[in-house]
Amino acid sequence: MTTTKIEWADSVWNPIVGCTPISPGCLNCYAARQSMRMHRMGTRGYEPRDGVRIAEVRFGRPVFTGDVRFIEQALKLPFTRRKPTTWFVNSMSDLWHESLQRAHINEVLNVIMDTPRHHYIALTKRPRRAAEHSAEREFPANLCVGASAEDQRTYRQRMPWLRGAQARLRCLSLEPLLGPIDLLDLTASDVCMVIAGGESGPDARPCDINWLRSLRDQCAERGIPYFCKQLGRRPVHDCPPSTGLSCLRCGMATRVRDPKGANQAEWPTDLRGHRPPWPWVDMDETDHQEWLRESERKMDQD
Repeated sequence: MTTTKIEWADSVWNPIVGCTPISPGCLNCYAARQSMRMHRMGTRGYEPRDGVRIAEVRFGRPVFTGDVRFIEQALKLPFTRRKPTTWFVNSMSDLWHESLQRAHINEVLNVIMDTPRHHYIALTKRPRRAAEHSAEREFPANLCVGASAEDQRTYRQRMPWLRGAQARLRCLSLEPLLGPIDLLDLTASDVCMVIAGGESGPDARPCDINWLRSLRDQCAERGIPYFCKQLGRRPVHDCPPSTGLSCLRCGMATRVRDPKGANQAEWPTDLRGHRPPWPWVDMDETDHQEWLRESERKMDQD
């Protein structure tokens, strides 16, 4: 199954699976937990190889082992989808993982280039490798390269490398948000959108709603589209206690029932109403729908 509940994508595409934790944001990685589930289901590519599993439980948490696999047969998937689709690339890995051969990464990029009817978003915690790779070859115009960061330290480390990636589209994913982030000198020419959200999962760490508000306001000042994806499983805020169902001051539910904190009805009123900003430069949602219709007409002619 390739469909996804992620608001800014239609489907996921995983020609590579497996990863290695590199920063605090990896502690409760949903992909490691999902990899163990895929193994139990007998999904091809997730079975133990030479006695090594892609993910295993360590100290009570699912963790990637560093076993990263290139799934060649998965390269065919985008070609089988006639309908123009926004793909989340490697939701179960990192396209620029240090153990991957450039040839394998190039095979993925070649598929993206050969399917211009689709859009692709690839998030990485290794934007330095993406920047170095972009100096060696042209990245497809229908690929949005994004860097993930969870706090000020990882933002400072990764944003300069994302800025150096020679991609037509770049974005920033601040999830799971584990602390306040000052966007410093970020401009609208650096990224086409910023996505932020709190952590989900059984061991989720708290996310202060004021951190999300701050990012919203900083993006508005810079003219950067912003999307608050979710509050997380353990949102915290500084409003006084309420005896009712929600805080009288901000309208937020005193407890979020949605396990991801993604139900906007439970959010503070000033954060509600957000939709994923369309990440494609010079194309608003109306233009994109026309582009979809034109793409379908051309495919019918072919």
